[in-house]
Amino acid sequence: MRAQDPVQLLETEIAALTAQLAAPGVSAAASFALRKQVAVRRAAVLRHQRRQAEERAQMRAAIELLTREAAYVLIGMNCDSIPGARSALDQWLAGLGLPAPARVPFLDDTLDTEWASIDAMDAATRAEFAAAVHIAYNSEAGAGDGDAPAAHFMAYPASDRGVVFTPILEGFFTQVLGPRSQERRD
Repeated sequence: MRAQDPVQLLETEIAALTAQLAAPGVSAAASFALRKQVAVRRAAVLRHQRRQAEERAQMRAAIELLTREAAYVLIGMNCDSIPGARSALDQWLAGLGLPAPARVPFLDDTLDTEWASIDAMDAATRAEFAAAVHIAYNSEAGAGDGDAPAAHFMAYPASDRGVVFTPILEGFFTQVLGPRSQERRD
C-alpha cells in the first residue's frame, strides 16, 4: 500500500486548523496559536513541494540520459482510458525525443488478433477496451524496415496505473556481469 502524500496530509491539517479558526468563540490566544500552526504547516508544504520538484527534475534528467544511451527503449503504461493512454505516450515520446508510431493498433490478450480501430471490434471486445488499457511502445520495432516504432493497445483489467520505462543498454550485461562471471569460474 502506498503512503499518503505528505503535502496532502499537511493540506488536510491546514484545512482542519482553518476550520477551528473560523469557529465562533475562539479566544485571541487560541487564534494566535492556530494561525502559527497554519503558518508552520504552509512552510512545510512549500519545502515538500520544492523537494518534489527537485526530485522530478533529477528523475527527468536521469531518464533523458538513459534514453540517449539506450540501444532502444520500451515503455508500458497502464491508464484509465484509450485517450489518456495515447496522450500520456505522446507526451513521453515528445519529452524523450523518441519517434511516434504511425499507428497504434488494438491487440487481444494473446497478441493474435489485431484491430485498426475500436469500430472494427465486436461488442464484447469493444466493452473490454472501454475501461482501463495498457499501451506498449518499442522504439526499435520496425526500425529495420523503415517503419515507425511499434506500439499497441491491450485491454487491462487490473486496477494499478503507472508507467514502466525500460532502456535497453546494449553491452551492459556482457561488460558488467560477464567478466565477474568469468572470475568466479576460475
